[in-house]
Amino acid sequence: MTTNRLLIVESELGVCDQISNAAKDSGFDVLIKHDGEGFRESIRTQSLLALILDLGLPGEDGISMFNFLAERNLRVPIVLLSNLDTKVLGTAERIAKARGLAVVGTLRKPFTVLELETTLDALGRQCHTFTVDEFRNALLEDQLALHYQPIVEIRNKAAPTIKSCEALIRWNHPRHGLLPPKDFISFVETSDLMEDLTLYVLDEALQQAAHWQNDGYRVPVSVNVPVSFLSNDALPVWITLLLQKHAISASDLILEVTERDVVSDVNLVMETLIRIRLLGVSLSIDDFGTGHSSLRQLQQMPFSDVKIDRSFVAELPFRSDARDIVRSTIDLAHTLGLSVCAEGVESEVVLNILHDMGCEKAQGFFFCKPTDADELLPWLSLHTSNNGLVHISEQYEEPPLRTVASGGI
Repeated sequence: MTTNRLLIVESELGVCDQISNAAKDSGFDVLIKHDGEGFRESIRTQSLLALILDLGLPGEDGISMFNFLAERNLRVPIVLLSNLDTKVLGTAERIAKARGLAVVGTLRKPFTVLELETTLDALGRQCHTFTVDEFRNALLEDQLALHYQPIVEIRNKAAPTIKSCEALIRWNHPRHGLLPPKDFISFVETSDLMEDLTLYVLDEALQQAAHWQNDGYRVPVSVNVPVSFLSNDALPVWITLLLQKHAISASDLILEVTERDVVSDVNLVMETLIRIRLLGVSLSIDDFGTGHSSLRQLQQMPFSDVKIDRSFVAELPFRSDARDIVRSTIDLAHTLGLSVCAEGVESEVVLNILHDMGCEKAQGFFFCKPTDADELLPWLSLHTSNNGLVHISEQYEEPPLRTVASGGI
């Protein structure tokens, strides 16, 4: 049976945790080994999808590990990891490829969050290849499912509450198992199926919001939409029909659009954005800080919310320039009357920095992994406030959802 297991061979515990968390967020089933013996045993006994290999294991020779892999004809994508200079790392990569190994990238320690995510993206693309017919069948044969990740209000540290849940698509692939969107969205965007997929997600997310409301929990849902979808004049009509179908208020739907997409053609999407806002649907600008939008553009756009990109959030404890960028973004958003959500929050340290900066909302593994609605429902039943929104905990230091987050995606 094909697995999505990624073997991480790394002796430094901190580096292991950093890579493991990001890899789980990308949909990998992570296996970690810290020494050569564990590495060799895993290669002999485990079915692997990919490998991240540190060339600096104590008492180990990177070339001998290459030979070991080559002798077993291992053909999975490999990322090489080292704290050596780029010249040495490049030479090691060439030697590995000469042995017939499928090296798809290198990481030099210490690396940034963006470098790690870029590498994992490349690794994911090498692991899976799909066809249009295959994904069309996925839509027809009920292979797709939504997971939900809470977006949490953090202004009241004594009792943070869930403000909404972001709907995230998963593909339960018959051969590769449960795949996150990073593994296939780029492929779908180049096909004629992106419109079908977006309508599917909107329909399913609103249906789930209706189910939650029937159970007594008013939890707005947030859905990502591509810029190509925003250019379709029929979108406001489709949204209206779906809201009516599920008897959901427009205020319980949030559409997320990445900053890059909006900046690429403001004039193309502006009319549709305004029509959507007139319906009462909220709009959030996603991955803010990566698209280089101007202050004037932000003033013109009918957004109600800004989501700060995770690459800035993760660097908050370590880099003063990241803190300056996030603080100025929060101040700018507030000046324009927008609320702010920070993506990729994975520690209490980061959360405290954001709180002190005046950030209203946060999202990330510190609170909860993306999970299916059935798994989320029992937790909702334990933490409901009078107005139907969900309280995380009266004891903020140890949020109940963190026990869920430890399992990864």
